[in-house]
Amino acid sequence: MIVYKLANHDRTTYGGFLWGPKGWSPPILKGKGKLCTKSWYHGYEDPLLAALHGPAHVSFKHPILFAIAVAKADVRRDGQVKLGFRLGVVQDDVPLPEPTLEQRVRYGLGAALVVYHEPSYVSWASGWIDGHDRSQVAARRAAEAAWMSEWIDGQDRSQVAVAVRRGRVAARRAQVAAQAAAGATWRAAAQASEAALSAALSAAEAATALNLLAIAHWAMSTDALNTASLPVWATEAGAAGSREGEGMHTP
Repeated sequence: MIVYKLANHDRTTYGGFLWGPKGWSPPILKGKGKLCTKSWYHGYEDPLLAALHGPAHVSFKHPILFAIAVAKADVRRDGQVKLGFRLGVVQDDVPLPEPTLEQRVRYGLGAALVVYHEPSYVSWASGWIDGHDRSQVAARRAAEAAWMSEWIDGQDRSQVAVAVRRGRVAARRAQVAAQAAAGATWRAAAQASEAALSAALSAAEAATALNLLAIAHWAMSTDALNTASLPVWATEAGAAGSREGEGMHTP
């Protein structure tokens, strides 16, 4: 199978690790540690997910993307958030998609809306997505509603409640991304990425999995201007894995 690897423009990754040209193979990694450790090389299953999730995982100023052929049995997944592999062969460079800031924010909002359904937040997010209301006042009201909801159910420790709280984290991050987008800051891109990843984690707590790639394609399309076009993205129960690592410590 083919996976996709982000790197600096000089083909280096974490710790200055240098990736060779087409046909080159990195050293085989051993061990069975978690993702985001030295046991795994870090990659993505699709170029669009690499572009959208990259701001949450790496800080390359001028990133490039290339394909790597790997054995499917050697791949370890964190849903569609990221994946790890231990051996492979470098293939061709691949054009890195360039989502606009608005598309990135739509992606974060779309993912959050799948797992967080507080009415005031849904109303605000829908208004932001269709361009009806992107004011700071509306964003603050949405945030206040989320905080009040958390205060009400904060003592519930059930798995469902944990999933809801993680969904609220996704909602907040998407809201911050929307506010930051007004200033066209990189913080907006990073927060939008984190919103989607938090939404995936929320779904995992509820024993479901988000189809983040479907949400990404929705965010990039004109359909994203209308929240009525939002499909149901939760897949079969038990399909999701937990998010394994917060920090990047892998090439």
